[in-house]
Amino acid sequence: MFEFLGKTVAKLFGSKSERDLKDIVPYVALINAEYAKLAGLTDDQLRAIRDSGGLVGVSLSVSELRPDGHNQAATPLAVVLRHMDHLLAILGPDGVAIGSDFDGAVLPEEVGNAAGLQRLVAAMAGHGYDDELLHRICHGNWLGMLERSLA
Repeated sequence: MFEFLGKTVAKLFGSKSERDLKDIVPYVALINAEYAKLAGLTDDQLRAIRDSGGLVGVSLSVSELRPDGHNQAATPLAVVLRHMDHLLAILGPDGVAIGSDFDGAVLPEEVGNAAGLQRLVAAMAGHGYDDELLHRICHGNWLGMLERSLA
């Protein structure tokens, strides 16, 4: 299998000595930009999730948060908050939670890892989210979804 993959990659990109990464990078940027458009849910889809009692976890993967789809850890938490605000406006306070994306995604450098989630919570509080909303988004809504799913 690995031999097949190696031959396929060689056909697509040439041998290691023939590759010119400067020619490949613009295509990767275009693919990332298109993926970002495809990965997001439409407002109609979000309303359908709301109407079914569903829950949406806010992605912390910067490539899914950024309009340009770039994988830049220097993405400010304000971008995460903008996504949360939009989701809250459509789904309401019971339909939004934090989705961790700690499975290899590039996270905002202010978060970095699970220990940095407290910086996100502080940013949410500074943005005007009250204690009840923080409780719901940080864990209450996930617990509620589990309770409804297991009942």
